[in-house]
Amino acid sequence: MCKSISRCVLIYLIGCHVVLLVLCRPGQAALVTGSYTGNNTSNRAISQLGFQPDVVLIKSDDRDRAVIRTSTMPGDSTKPMIGLQSSPGTNRITSLDADGFTVGSHSDVNGRNATYYWIAWQAVEGEVAVGSYTGNQVDNRTIDISETSASSDFQPAYVVVMSAGSQQVVQRFSVSPGETTFGFDQSIHSTNHIQALLTNGFQIGTDDRVNQSGETYHYVAWKAASGTMAAGSYSGNGMDNRNITGLGFPPEYVIVRPDALFETVHSMVAINRTMDFSSDSNFTDGIQAFLSDGFQVGTASVVNENGVDYYWVAFGRQVPTAVTMNRLTATAHEDGVLLSWRTGLDMNNLGWHVYREVNGRRVRLTPGRIAGSAFLFGTDVNLTAGRSYQWWDPVGLATDRYWIEDQDLKGQPAWHGPIRPVESDAPRQKKPRSILLGEAGRPRRTRTKTRLTRPQHRKDHGRRRPVHPLSISVQVPRPWEAPHLSPEAVQYALAAAPAIQLRIREPGWYRVSQPELVRAGLDPEMDPGQLQLYAEGQQQPIKVTGGDDGRFDPQDTLEFYGLALDTPWTDTRTYWLVAGSQLGHRIPAESSQPHEAAPPQSYPATVEWQERLLYLATVKNGEAENFFGAIVGEDSVAQVLALSHLDDAPPADAQLEVVLQGVTASLHQVIVQLNGHDVGTMTFSGQVREARIFPIPQTWLLDGDNAVTLIPIDGEALSVVEAIRLTYWRTYTADHDWLHFTATGQHPITITGFSQPDIRVVDITASRLVHERLGHVVPHGAGYAITVTAERDGPRTLLAFTNAQVKSPTAIIANSPSAWHRSEQGADLVIISHRAFVESLAPLQAVRESQGWSVVVIDVDDLYDEFNFSAKSTQALRTFLHHASTTWQTPPRFVLLVGDATFDPRNYLDLDDADFVPTPLVETRFLETASDDWLVDFDEDDVPDLAIGRLPVRTVAEANQVVAKLVSYAQTRSPDTRSREALLVADHGDGFDFAKASTDVARVLRSHLSVDELSLDQTNTAALRSDLWAHLNAGKLLVTYLGHGSIGRWSSEGLLTSADTQALTNGDCLPVVISLTCLNGFFHDLYSDSLAEALLRADQGGAIAVWASSGLTAPQGQVTMNRELVQALFGTPLVTLGEAIIQAKARVRDRDVKRTWLLFGDPTIRLK
Repeated sequence: MCKSISRCVLIYLIGCHVVLLVLCRPGQAALVTGSYTGNNTSNRAISQLGFQPDVVLIKSDDRDRAVIRTSTMPGDSTKPMIGLQSSPGTNRITSLDADGFTVGSHSDVNGRNATYYWIAWQAVEGEVAVGSYTGNQVDNRTIDISETSASSDFQPAYVVVMSAGSQQVVQRFSVSPGETTFGFDQSIHSTNHIQALLTNGFQIGTDDRVNQSGETYHYVAWKAASGTMAAGSYSGNGMDNRNITGLGFPPEYVIVRPDALFETVHSMVAINRTMDFSSDSNFTDGIQAFLSDGFQVGTASVVNENGVDYYWVAFGRQVPTAVTMNRLTATAHEDGVLLSWRTGLDMNNLGWHVYREVNGRRVRLTPGRIAGSAFLFGTDVNLTAGRSYQWWDPVGLATDRYWIEDQDLKGQPAWHGPIRPVESDAPRQKKPRSILLGEAGRPRRTRTKTRLTRPQHRKDHGRRRPVHPLSISVQVPRPWEAPHLSPEAVQYALAAAPAIQLRIREPGWYRVSQPELVRAGLDPEMDPGQLQLYAEGQQQPIKVTGGDDGRFDPQDTLEFYGLALDTPWTDTRTYWLVAGSQLGHRIPAESSQPHEAAPPQSYPATVEWQERLLYLATVKNGEAENFFGAIVGEDSVAQVLALSHLDDAPPADAQLEVVLQGVTASLHQVIVQLNGHDVGTMTFSGQVREARIFPIPQTWLLDGDNAVTLIPIDGEALSVVEAIRLTYWRTYTADHDWLHFTATGQHPITITGFSQPDIRVVDITASRLVHERLGHVVPHGAGYAITVTAERDGPRTLLAFTNAQVKSPTAIIANSPSAWHRSEQGADLVIISHRAFVESLAPLQAVRESQGWSVVVIDVDDLYDEFNFSAKSTQALRTFLHHASTTWQTPPRFVLLVGDATFDPRNYLDLDDADFVPTPLVETRFLETASDDWLVDFDEDDVPDLAIGRLPVRTVAEANQVVAKLVSYAQTRSPDTRSREALLVADHGDGFDFAKASTDVARVLRSHLSVDELSLDQTNTAALRSDLWAHLNAGKLLVTYLGHGSIGRWSSEGLLTSADTQALTNGDCLPVVISLTCLNGFFHDLYSDSLAEALLRADQGGAIAVWASSGLTAPQGQVTMNRELVQALFGTPLVTLGEAIIQAKARVRDRDVKRTWLLFGDPTIRLK
């Protein structure tokens, strides 16, 4: 039995826009550590590991023994690692899952309020082997792990063997002498257990712990690997703060075993204590610290007693060098020195400092750190592989020497240089310097993608729809009035009927005039009493002025209280106005009764600062947004909050809430000040969200501007601001004739500060039960005041305003009825398009129907209307597609999305409102990225249940062009020799043999096609580019690239770039391009065109379809999936491209490979 798979070794951070050369290397041991707090519940999932683990070890913070589970253990079986009776138990680690593991309620793994630390590994060929064997009591027995490890050269450095019976777990280190084997308990070493570690295995004796006849044993073997695993030994000297170094990487987990009557101990980077494997409490003075190249031990006997030998193993996550410098130049001009540098590999790069060497000492020139790849804000436009940076030294001389220093997100520096300037007489190019971290997030001018000019709000642009009027009411029950309907069923009925949509983007009191509604389709002769207003499938109360006479005259109005939305996708809530057969809900007016209770003087009001200026794709925060505000790092952050009408005698303190998101994986300490007063210090570690609420004396606050200052103690630790909220006691005084406030029922409230006497107060505690409170208005000072009472008990929320503060909807739109929810619908191919491109799709629909497919084209807005109460979201698309698959008379087999998408669907950055058909953003192991497959992965197995593709067009011209290519491909592709040719292109073998992988695919293809192969291992860049260009322009059926890449680039040498595609002249001879590299499908970037998009939209050629990744993955899974795709495409029966992709993904284990490889093109294409 065995488990093994390859993984990507990169850790990568990405900001608003991305391009870097991602070196997708061979799989390294996938290791993740973490912790959780027990809650004593069964079937608790610990997820978001980024892979399916093959080994999980769990140890509680201060009780219970450690337990371990491997993928070869059957059923609900977990092995205790210590104890005289160590039989496997149940209700502990109950399963190893696709993205984590599940624990039961046993105290070993999930006792209430206990803290548990866990370590998870995934088996990797040539790195980690997981297997099992049956004991036979034969001495000197060799356990061959070559099959398990998928390697012919696997020399273990560390082996753990676990009996399926009651025997204890044993371990063997490669550095321990003779047959030395240890348990994990307090015991001395023993022999006749794991006798030796061999090439491709290990040797066991006859002891029952390893070889009892008929007993099953499970094992894990680790091979020493650069950057992920090391083993060694040292002799104790009793000295404190002793560093054990030379690992070659920063460890995340360390095990130390003394060769004495002591226990084995372990620790992980997330804690500052040492654990043993028994039920003893954790302790200090053991494994004290984790270093960049090792670990530190104290004086405890388990780690450093004088004269005792110690054996250790350390595990890490492969973190590549933060930066590979491709070019570093310094040019001396008459007025200074220009330093320019370009990176090839640019990951985890927090930023840069520039130094000039003066008298042998490095003097820093940069006032703040230059923002690196971890903070890509959109300031650089020329994004290819890696990034370009520059700095101008106005007093630099040709005789100076310069150094460049970069720092990664763990605080590790790396130096580049020294470099002397080269003198130049040429004029210096006036380019802007690189942005500093302190400037990141501030609005800056930038060049964005070409896009369709579009209005601000949907459904009021593009092709106009016919208006379906709200007719004179008749006494026939309307579908949405049927009893006992769910809100979803009500919405289906509303979307299929004539209606008027009222769109709201901010909360407030709204008024719509009769002429506005008539222009949107309202019949002026209808009875206004039967007007009904709905939101989220539930009727809302309204007020119709002047409608008591049964007529809706031009001077009459409709009023209601409206709420906006605040989701990652939209800020707009839609209210549906319809004509029913019954009287609609109305807003009652209630008089305020006098009460003797003393009126309150103030209420708790909250002001909030929540900027959305910075996108961080690496923040793993589930469904929450990845947009943040200012950076807290090298510089302080100050924000002014405006307060007014402070209560001089408040009943309690004010409160300041600060929410930060850690960016660097280090200790964060941020001093919080308010108006110069020290409020407190926020202390937290790593890339986590930290929220603190501080009590504040109200006397610290000012009527007017109040400054909240965040001061980092360590400027190398970076975090970003999510929100700052200040809650204070505010008197009942209106500003600008408006006040949103809270009160307690049965208490009179006097609100002052109004400029006009037309004051109204509404109770908005529950939006479906809004009612108006009639009060007593009197002159007050230079203005007016009103006294009202909230009659109903408990806390109430009210709104006071004058007529001047009544709002108008953002848009008033006639609904175009749709009924895609009905079961009589059906089609083989569902095309979901932004309305701007619907007319462009008519030729494609016609040609697909001529091929025998049934086709429907759906306006994406209709799906929002029917399946998410008109609110834009990807969930609406997923819900519809699942509904259609399970209820339609002809369930869809294919889905084509038409329109581009972005990582900024709310357009926070105010750059490019090009989110025409949104893409789901999913968390992968390294970053948040696009995954259209999520829309059709109904069973959540990471394999699409329908074949799906996208045409990422932004203009009508682009849509027409891409559709014309598809139609031509379907109708006129000639059966010449080019239609039976494939081209395979391989990059340099830098850590992975791309040429061999390409040749393996070629062997499969040659039974179907004529194959040409190009490899950078066999020629130089110029020659290969020339050959590649000739082949592409000649026309191929299939083109595959295997190698390094970035968003708009093949290889660091730039074999093919997005800019190149406009010069392609292959006309109608369009290939399907399979791009086996990282990020070629990162199409949702706002600042650059992905290579997939560029190939699809090339004017004079390009590709008919591109299959490319939006993420970062290892090449092994890519190669496996490509091989399966080729076999499916040319197998029997002949399948479409989309169907072949489903088959290929079903045979791949790497879930990020499955989720991030996207089809740019029509999934119904068949290769010809």
